[in-house]
Amino acid sequence: VELGVGGGESLKELVRSVKRDGVKIVGVDVIPSLVKTMADLLGIEGVVASANRLPLANNSVSAINASAILHEVSSYGVDTKGQQIYGLEAIRDTLRELKRVLLPGGIVACTIRTAAAWICEHCASSGTTRANLMRSQSPSTAMTSERDTSPVNRRRRRATTSSLVLSRP
Repeated sequence: VELGVGGGESLKELVRSVKRDGVKIVGVDVIPSLVKTMADLLGIEGVVASANRLPLANNSVSAINASAILHEVSSYGVDTKGQQIYGLEAIRDTLRELKRVLLPGGIVACTIRTAAAWICEHCASSGTTRANLMRSQSPSTAMTSERDTSPVNRRRRRATTSSLVLSRP
């Protein structure tokens, strides 16, 4: 499963690398037009769904690529029982969902952009001050310090990411 197909950058590489007999690739995103475009372009199954509500059976997926999606979940939130949640709570809800659909021994590969990197990048590109940004965004984006918005740190932190692979026992 490719969680968050977006423009298909990692999905295209995934299809090139692993698509063969017996390997089914499913692209998931909340934006229907992105799902349709990637499904048509790459010949995969496309599913329109929220990251925390996947229409997949329990223990049905061997691997999930969640490249650069958890910061989106944190910032834009996810719907849980009619209520939008943000930040760490949204990420936890999404990770619980990934665990639900993942087979024992399955893996989740994640690339996570830090909140500080996102804030600095946003501020640099929009001219927004840190104070105005923090007033206008969800609590999840308010995870930086004053030093993170200096011009030097803004450039250095622009590419701050963490990569990890989780395995379900």
